Amino acid sequence: MSFVAGYALNIRRGYKDRTYCVPLAGVALSPFWDARYVTGHYHSWLPLPTWLFAVYIGGHLLVFAQVAIYGPAEFPHLPRGVFYAMVAAFMLMAGAGMLQFEHLTHDTWGVQSSLLCQAATATMSPMMLYHRQSLRGQSIPGNALNLVTSVCCWFAFIQYPPPASGLAGSGMLRFTICTAVVMCAVYLACLLAFRHQHRAKEVTQANPARITSMT
Repeated sequence: MSFVAGYALNIRRGYKDRTYCVPLAGVALSPFWDARYVTGHYHSWLPLPTWLFAVYIGGHLLVFAQVAIYGPAEFPHLPRGVFYAMVAAFMLMAGAGMLQFEHLTHDTWGVQSSLLCQAATATMSPMMLYHRQSLRGQSIPGNALNLVTSVCCWFAFIQYPPPASGLAGSGMLRFTICTAVVMCAVYLACLLAFRHQHRAKEVTQANPARITSMT
């Protein structure tokens, strides 16, 4: 539920700021994990209510719409057609990479896919902030909830891995989930620091005489 709530806040902020709210890495990986959830054994270990999974899929569709509508504006030097072609190629490569990752880790449950999606999204999020140089499309409460989700996943996957999955004690599993938790925390810290810096700059611009007299 924390993930759904955080996802909703980020999506709302994205439409409000007329941009997409998830790094393209997360956009590319998420549909393949959805398919993995349906076709693998993941749902037998962590079954989601049908309505919750429908909300989850609906959120992905809203993010895809954000990328389609607002994405080209984030890369003004790229023709619109080239941007769409690059996103499509990125999605194909992400799907192939996810399947290869699962094959190498012998994961038939989709657990590694879930964590890989989280880790890739969390790792690319600070880069999205740096590229935009603003908080557009990025909700601080929403990403705080994403951090809560990552911590909950750490307890779920490390302490109670799916039975008969062969993931108990997996070093790759620990590395992936730790990467997701650490990068979610780093991204949230970057957002808070950026907001503080932006507010300080606004105060300085609004009251230049007062700031000069105080110094």
